[in-house]
Amino acid sequence: MAEADPELAARLFVQMLPAVAQRLSGPLAYDIEIDGLGTWHVAVEGNGGGARVTRGSNGATDFTIASDAAGIAALAARQSPLRLMASGKLHVRGKRRRALKLRALANGPEPTIADALAAGAELDADAIYRALAYLIDPEWTRGH
Repeated sequence: MAEADPELAARLFVQMLPAVAQRLSGPLAYDIEIDGLGTWHVAVEGNGGGARVTRGSNGATDFTIASDAAGIAALAARQSPLRLMASGKLHVRGKRRRALKLRALANGPEPTIADALAAGAELDADAIYRALAYLIDPEWTRGH
């Protein structure tokens, strides 16, 4: 999906942000800017206070991650952030050392839609329905 439809992959990435942000230790505040899709602000409270994801930026951030949909899709597909930064597909502005806390996002199981909804995400039904085609092996439907 990251290669075939990066915008869809980036939309699903954004939908999962509230679930994976729960893995971070705070306090931490950062923005994710995705060309053509918008900006999201992630605020992680200290002492197990949880995480909050809102659309738009409030200006009070430790750092900002900026990319296009293909860069975010590659990041979600577990490509190396350093390689993406070196190739110019991913940009980090602000306190880069604070961005190292994002390594914790790779820990734990893959988040589910139920996890994201429980963490306060808004359901993007269009993205979910469009993603169903990537869950079905084409061999299963050959000839139908």
